[in-house]
Amino acid sequence: MGDLGMGMDKVGMVMAMVVIVVAAMAIVGRCDPSESNRDMVRRAPWRIHTLFSVECQDYFDWQTVGLMHSFRKSGQPGPITRLLSCTDEEMKAYRGMDLAPTFRVPSMSRHPKTGD
Repeated sequence: MGDLGMGMDKVGMVMAMVVIVVAAMAIVGRCDPSESNRDMVRRAPWRIHTLFSVECQDYFDWQTVGLMHSFRKSGQPGPITRLLSCTDEEMKAYRGMDLAPTFRVPSMSRHPKTGD
């Protein structure tokens, strides 16, 4: 039986590389086809906390909905937090608190001393 134009050393080298790649994939848990992407993300050796800032306006709510959808589909490891900047008056009427995990930050739309 011929060696199909490859020397035995080349075949051995290719096989060794395949074994190394498969072993590396097994170590990081990516060879199990039954494992979901979400499970792999939970075990990720690194995490990124994603932050994004918005104001109390309908436009930013639509942006939040789109971003949260993309974030969930991407499987990005780590949490996501929305930084919500609203005045006290705006906050009373705001209805979008359930759109994303949210941390309220002071509104900088008006100067605290001059009101500008």
